[in-house]
Amino acid sequence: DLSLVTFFSKKISSGRGKVLLDLEVSDQWASPRLRGELTLKDGKIRTVNLSQPVEVTALSALFNERQVILENLQGRLGGGDFHITGKAALAGFKAEDFGFLLEVKKVRMDVAKDLAATFDGELFFQKKGPEQTLKGELSIKNAVYDKKLELKQFILDLIKKRAYRLLEETPVIGRTKINIHLYGKEEIRIENNLARIPLVIDLFVKGSFDEPQVIGRVDLSNGEIYFRHNTFRVISGSVDFLNPEELNPIFDLTARTDVRNSVTDRNYAIDLNLSGTLSQITLTWNAFPVLAEADILALLAVGKTTADLVDVGGRAGAEATSFVVSEFFAEPMDQITGMVGEPVQKITGIDRIRVEPSINETCTNATVGTRL
Repeated sequence: DLSLVTFFSKKISSGRGKVLLDLEVSDQWASPRLRGELTLKDGKIRTVNLSQPVEVTALSALFNERQVILENLQGRLGGGDFHITGKAALAGFKAEDFGFLLEVKKVRMDVAKDLAATFDGELFFQKKGPEQTLKGELSIKNAVYDKKLELKQFILDLIKKRAYRLLEETPVIGRTKINIHLYGKEEIRIENNLARIPLVIDLFVKGSFDEPQVIGRVDLSNGEIYFRHNTFRVISGSVDFLNPEELNPIFDLTARTDVRNSVTDRNYAIDLNLSGTLSQITLTWNAFPVLAEADILALLAVGKTTADLVDVGGRAGAEATSFVVSEFFAEPMDQITGMVGEPVQKITGIDRIRVEPSINETCTNATVGTRL
């Protein structure tokens, strides 16, 4: 009964199904000869490492004295199918050198927190002497990152992960050397409050299971980025992983939006340029026709340039408004995206807010106020 496997491994939380074992043990106990077979149909196992159960539709293994041959292990995992074949040398009742081929089709797995992906591909897991290797190719068939993000905190979290190291080694597979080609170009996208961008991925994951290294490129050829209340069209973009020793990719992104000056009725094309690494990101702006950066930011924020915001007393309304926003909304609202923080969001149900200068003109005078 598969429910008994929980007594032999802390990594297995539950089991269901019947295993049939016909085994002959002979020779010395320290170096036995094992002959027989093991079969299983319609079993199910839950492990502490996987969020989904492993369903085994068929299992057939032969014991050939000092070798076990896995003729067939097939089943379902994460809504998809898997198939494993291979063999292992036996030293007593333990496996020594081995080689197993794993084939997956439409298997959905959690690759990171808040991100699941569907894979096709083949992996070969091998052990020779003290060294274990896992290599192969995985094609990403579907992956959507739709978690709402606060941009500054997201960047800070990524920087923290660069320096992260496991305190304890993962049992059995922690030091396994990996060399996996990870690629995909359809149904892979970011789709949340910050952006809607399709991705083309071509990466090699190397290093070890506990300390992976990433080399390759992610292309962002089109899509949209949301900055304040403006929608930017992605012109070009890439994320290059060039340093295998640390997770510090190089960003290069250009996006454009069209903004109309509500006072002069003139249209401007504004480019957002994001470049650098996680440790040093640079954001620059360009406008056509040419504008100073302060005018670009004012145009994006309120649809007017700084010259249009000067009140009758000669003071810039944008400066006062900027101060109020930064001081009053420093915690609850992100100054870059306009996203409201969690406390305000829970109380009001509002997830985006914008404060801007408002000029109220009458036939006798003009006053500068603030519009929410």
